[in-house]
Amino acid sequence: MKDTLTPSNLALFALFVLPGLISMAVYRLRMPARLNDWGSALVQGLFYSSLNYVLLLPAIILIHRNGYSEIHPARYWGAVLLIVFLAPAIWPILLTWVYRQHWINKLIRVPYPTTWDMCSGHVRPNSSCFASRMAASSAGIRARVLRRCTPERG
Repeated sequence: MKDTLTPSNLALFALFVLPGLISMAVYRLRMPARLNDWGSALVQGLFYSSLNYVLLLPAIILIHRNGYSEIHPARYWGAVLLIVFLAPAIWPILLTWVYRQHWINKLIRVPYPTTWDMCSGHVRPNSSCFASRMAASSAGIRARVLRRCTPERG
């Protein structure tokens, strides 16, 4: 058991799981998602980290060629930080932006866990339909208000 918590093993864990966990955290901030337990989150983090490295493979190959790390150490470590920390945060932002495009909504089903999440995700931020009108007591008024909370167009 003493051999498992070495600095090299912790560094490998951070390199292969941390970018995926960053992607999952940013995605959960941008889109409603169900909570996962840590056992499956680590496996998903490993998968998303691998996907991140596959997408950035040309950049990884480029910075590991011809002694680039010795010639340009600041650029090399900047690229490593970009690949390990910044790119995993950018992928979910791009993905949620694509999900919110109206032309893509016609082609694929956007992964909302509940209908409420879908409705509240498409309401214009400045509309007052949820804030002031959901307190109405009759069901007819509520139904009319919910019809007015239509997805944002354009």
